[in-house]
Amino acid sequence: GTVAAFGGAHRVILKSRGQVAAGLSVTRSFGDVDFKVPAEVVTAVPELSAFAIDPEEDVMLILSSDGVTGSVTDMEAVRLASGPLREGGSDAAEKAARLLVETAHARDPSDDKTALVIWFGEKPDNPVVNASG
Repeated sequence: GTVAAFGGAHRVILKSRGQVAAGLSVTRSFGDVDFKVPAEVVTAVPELSAFAIDPEEDVMLILSSDGVTGSVTDMEAVRLASGPLREGGSDAAEKAARLLVETAHARDPSDDKTALVIWFGEKPDNPVVNASG
């Protein structure tokens, strides 16, 4: 099998007798038995990282799919999510996540988008304004 761009998304492609036998979005292929037998083409074993959260320094955690990160940079995501968190309210994290998805979708409507903002409670610093314009 191979991973290839197909129909606007990256897909895991199984080849059979020179023709495409099956193709699934990479994330959807984890549970599909056709991609496990006879040889494991895709694994469902995640790649993990651990980070210590410092409540005095860390304001939020943003988890998002490639549909969001493909058109919104990390710095933009922090800037966008900070606005609703500065405003506060019980639904601030939801508003921040919605803003990320809506911004990404306005830039590229072709991919699925998911975002989750976990707010640790402190308000983000005010944005730095570039004095040079």
